[in-house]
Amino acid sequence: MARSKHSIPGPSLGAAAVLATALLAAACGGSSATTGPTPTSSATAPAATPTIPAPTASPTSTVTPIATSATPSPTAAPSPSASAVSPTPSPSPTQDLGPAKGTLGSTGDKSLTGPVTISSIACAFPTLNGPMIFVLGQFGKNGPALNLQILAGSFAVTVSTGAGTDFRSREFSGTGVTDFDAAVGMHIDSTVTETTAPGTATTGIGLLSSLSGSISCGDQRPGTSTLVLTATTPTGSINGGIDPVRVSCTSSTQFGLSAGTVGIAMLGTTPVGVNVFATTTGFTAFLHDAANDQYFYRTTDPTTATVTATGAQISGDAATSPTDGSAPLTIHVSGAVVCGSFATTP
Repeated sequence: MARSKHSIPGPSLGAAAVLATALLAAACGGSSATTGPTPTSSATAPAATPTIPAPTASPTSTVTPIATSATPSPTAAPSPSASAVSPTPSPSPTQDLGPAKGTLGSTGDKSLTGPVTISSIACAFPTLNGPMIFVLGQFGKNGPALNLQILAGSFAVTVSTGAGTDFRSREFSGTGVTDFDAAVGMHIDSTVTETTAPGTATTGIGLLSSLSGSISCGDQRPGTSTLVLTATTPTGSINGGIDPVRVSCTSSTQFGLSAGTVGIAMLGTTPVGVNVFATTTGFTAFLHDAANDQYFYRTTDPTTATVTATGAQISGDAATSPTDGSAPLTIHVSGAVVCGSFATTP
């Protein structure tokens, strides 16, 4: 199915991943990491298991939980009442596990062999294919960017350089994922297979052969949401909440406070990925389904969102910007979110 004329502009590869990575980069103060494909295998729901220790093969990189967003899970969302109440804050962890951290190493062409520098980790990330662990980083200290998306039993990697017309990338996938729990961590030790689409600009990007290491999610928590979305689109109507959900908040010296909410809702009978991003200047909402129908809404009315260091309250309408001159679509968002992860950036 063709992309909707109401979608966010940009390349068609993994629209949710594009938006998620942009928010990840913003939360990291301008990370150079770029987007990758969404894995297609399904994942099981997280279960409480012990923290996964990082291997000693490559240096450990400690990462502060960050605000992100990306493709959500196929669980149907319940429909809460239209008058949303303030959500209950996430419970405090029973033990101090510290921030998310991990070690990764790779083999391949010269620029892709050695330790990976991890810049951000997002755990318990809802996607249409199941809960995901989402990692951004860089091969070595000056090598290409890494975008790693891990599901139960499979992972996808995009290796990239440049931006805009200079963007170059190659995509790979593997199956060597063990001890996977999207809320706790995983181990990875796998050869990879190239999955780059024909016609992709790859000049200067080497061949990746294998990836190994582990990720520990530490004290990252999903947060909570009582947001209710109301909208009608050419592919169905939405009038309900978001579940499962992940809420991440960022305090930036340059951009102020923001709260990013990622999860799953129902558009008619179709599960859709949802991203609601609130700032002190308004909010955006992004809906996308497995058929690549996409709807991007924006408002710059500062009275529609109130963001604090612990969450956000949203009440207002946002609209699409059609590319063919047709009437814009609108979405109404109301309710509150409480942060599960926090970050501070320049």
